[in-house]
Amino acid sequence: MATRIRHAALGAVMAALTVWPLVQIGLCFRYDLSPWKLAGWGMYAQPRLGASIDVLARESAGGTAEPLPPVAYHVVAEADRFLQDWRWLRRLVRPDVFARAVFAAFPRYQVLEIVVHQQVLDHDTGIIVTEPNRFTYARQPAVASGTGGSSR
Repeated sequence: MATRIRHAALGAVMAALTVWPLVQIGLCFRYDLSPWKLAGWGMYAQPRLGASIDVLARESAGGTAEPLPPVAYHVVAEADRFLQDWRWLRRLVRPDVFARAVFAAFPRYQVLEIVVHQQVLDHDTGIIVTEPNRFTYARQPAVASGTGGSSR
């Protein structure tokens, strides 16, 4: 009986190890995840490629876009955190926290365009190309807070 259980367990492990690379490839294609994650063998089929980020800011919705001026350390740290998540999860993450940090650091800006430049291996040509991924954020109007009572 114990031998049967061991054989069944070994068979289940071998089946899982056989099927998992196909599942991992499917997840990578479906959700644009990095093939270097999830314990698959996709890393052997694609080089580990980098990403960079640009931020363009506008003082009004129709205003001229300008590059972000030098920023405080905490804003840079948020950008680094986002890029680290982007490297592995790609389109499953959004730079919401980073955008809030930029809006907090620069009250004059009303619109942000965050562009993530992701290097990818073109499947047709085998050449590394850069894909821009754009995220646009508009400053949310401040919500009045208070107790709602009269002020006497």
